[in-house]
Amino acid sequence: QVQLNAGSYTKTQQPTLAWNGTDSTGAIVPNKDYTVRVTTRSAANGAVLHTKTVTVTVSAPATLTLQSFVVKPQPGNEGDTFDPSPSGSNEDLSVTYTLNAAPDSVSIDLLNSDNEVQKNLGTFSAATGQATWDGLLASKLVEPCVYTVRLTATKTGEPNLVSSKNVTV
Repeated sequence: QVQLNAGSYTKTQQPTLAWNGTDSTGAIVPNKDYTVRVTTRSAANGAVLHTKTVTVTVSAPATLTLQSFVVKPQPGNEGDTFDPSPSGSNEDLSVTYTLNAAPDSVSIDLLNSDNEVQKNLGTFSAATGQATWDGLLASKLVEPCVYTVRLTATKTGEPNLVSSKNVTV
């Protein structure tokens, strides 16, 4: 709860209240709807003269941004086909990311063609991170298809930052 005080006014003056979107500790509040109640009181005896309730929607812009997100076979280049088979290139898939600031968490997931999570490649809390996938699911080499590597970064009070890249096995 945050209390704002507009000072003392006569009944012909119109006070202005302002709120900077922070709580009583100074932390930015999460994006959502808030109920604001404004009450006027008598200067003489403190009796409530009028109360008005309004809804305020806080929708602060995201401050977390993705500076780089690279998905590539090792060895290889981004966009190359990933071949984890021992009879082929026996590659690992490297996933690296860089954010402009530290998030609360970053999750890197591997999704199949039906957008179902097949494997979590890692969970991080740093602005940079790297995950590696050997091409195995449940200890078995995956069948050739197109997979999606999805990065989801979270920061309190902001919408999730989500980015995806496809990789062909």
